[in-house]
Amino acid sequence: RYIRNVITPALFRKCDKEDCDGKLKKTGVRYGQTVPIGPLRRAEAAAQSADLVIVLGSSMRTGPFCNLPTLAKCFVMCNRQDTPYDDEAEICIHDDVTTLCCDLFSTYVQNFQN
Repeated sequence: RYIRNVITPALFRKCDKEDCDGKLKKTGVRYGQTVPIGPLRRAEAAAQSADLVIVLGSSMRTGPFCNLPTLAKCFVMCNRQDTPYDDEAEICIHDDVTTLCCDLFSTYVQNFQN
């Protein structure tokens, strides 16, 4: 694992952690590529142990990742459009995610400050 202070697509960078000096490498998976089984199993285990997963702004159409929220004890779906998993969600909100989050967090901050 690499720790870095900045996320950048440029390659040939070194790790920002002191005493590391390791080379950074791309670890993302592009659409249509095979997902490494180790990280996928860890993601599945994390999802299964989650009490709640909140999905914000996802079409939920890219497998196998789209199945991860359904492994949690409960998941909430918030997306502008319908998704194939809307019926499985404990709560499904069809709204603009940015607006919804701003409304929720501004209410939370106002209540917290009072």
